[in-house]
Amino acid sequence: MLKYFPLIIIILTVSCSGSKSLLKKGKTLEHNKQYIEASNYYFSALHRKNSNVDALVALKRVGKKVLNQHLNDFYKDEAMGNVKSAVYSYLKASSYQKALNKYKVYEKIPDHYLQKFESVKKIYLNNLYDEGLSLMKESNFKSAEINFSEILKFDLEFKDAENLRDISYVEPFYIEGKEQLKSKNYRSAYNNFMLVIERVSVYKDVIELKDKALEFGRQTFLIFSFENLTQMKHTETKISNYISNELSNLNDPFFRLVDRSNFDKIMKEQELSLSGFIDESKAAELGKLFGAQKAISGKLVLYSYNVSKSIPHKRQAAESFNVKTKSTDGQGYINETKYKKVNYTNYSKTANIHIEFHYKLISLETSEVILSDIIDINSNDKISYSVFDGDYRKLYPLSDNGEVQFFGIDKLRSQFSRNTELKSEHVLSNDIFKHISTEVSKKIIEYLQ
Repeated sequence: MLKYFPLIIIILTVSCSGSKSLLKKGKTLEHNKQYIEASNYYFSALHRKNSNVDALVALKRVGKKVLNQHLNDFYKDEAMGNVKSAVYSYLKASSYQKALNKYKVYEKIPDHYLQKFESVKKIYLNNLYDEGLSLMKESNFKSAEINFSEILKFDLEFKDAENLRDISYVEPFYIEGKEQLKSKNYRSAYNNFMLVIERVSVYKDVIELKDKALEFGRQTFLIFSFENLTQMKHTETKISNYISNELSNLNDPFFRLVDRSNFDKIMKEQELSLSGFIDESKAAELGKLFGAQKAISGKLVLYSYNVSKSIPHKRQAAESFNVKTKSTDGQGYINETKYKKVNYTNYSKTANIHIEFHYKLISLETSEVILSDIIDINSNDKISYSVFDGDYRKLYPLSDNGEVQFFGIDKLRSQFSRNTELKSEHVLSNDIFKHISTEVSKKIIEYLQ
């Protein structure tokens, strides 16, 4: 099966002079016997306007010459034994012929050229195949893969080239995975084995090796009940739940989290109690009890929530109103807009939550503290709004000297339609809990990787 090998026809664009300029340049090149370059200009002229008769006549005139030039290159390459060059010279001729056909310029390639091409192509593919086998024996898999991929560009069913291409691709990953497994670099080994499986689902014993890397490298984590040194009850439980949910959503096969309900049940059955930072003397015992290697412990050191309100500020603006006055000619009345100074009141409020949380990641095998951190964080909300005893849509800003201004109107009036309620303590604290869980998860991921 022969896949397509497009010949690149250069489409030239001319910003102002158009098709006439393209034709003129093409004819100059044609006069100098630069037929390929000339035909590119004629193609470009037809690309701009496919009904361009002059460009079509010119393309018919040089098309046969260019096609014969490609065929002559094929003939010379084949005669000299340059099979790869010969194959690609013929493909240039074939692609050029199709480009001509697009514009109804029909030039035929004699049948004996096609017969010769098929013969040369067969030699070329067999050479690639034999060379690919030799490269595989030399463990030069990357070059072998290139050879077999080249074969498949021409014939998808050529011998077992597809299978050999896939083997050439996966074998380096398979070898590297085994080396990493031997060196106890389980994650790297697993990733290499997965690359093999993604290309070849069943390859040697890769599935068993992948499972072994995962079994040896997987880390099981416990989250202990956190200690709370503040007056804000149950906050430590919320933080623990947020961290647990965040870690449970990790898409990492090497991470496993002991279910909290199972943990609490077993702890109760064993009449054990832990909170805050784990007593390191109990680490090994707990690790065996839960089949876990790591534990996260922590404590809430500080929790404060404050709301502050500013003193109401009286401010001035101009309020518009209409006055009906008699027209100067005494015939009827006219409406006139006037302005008067009025007062409105501005309010501002601020809410702030401040939390300090300490946590540790501990090895349940060695009692070693693997990492520890302090998360000191604030969550704030601030609002500012104004109240006017009237229609704020009639208000206009005043300058420093009391003049009515007709710019900045939207900015002034937007103060009266703003939110007047601060975010609740629940919303602000949840923002912090989310941040804490993200930070802890990020550190755990960094450790795992």
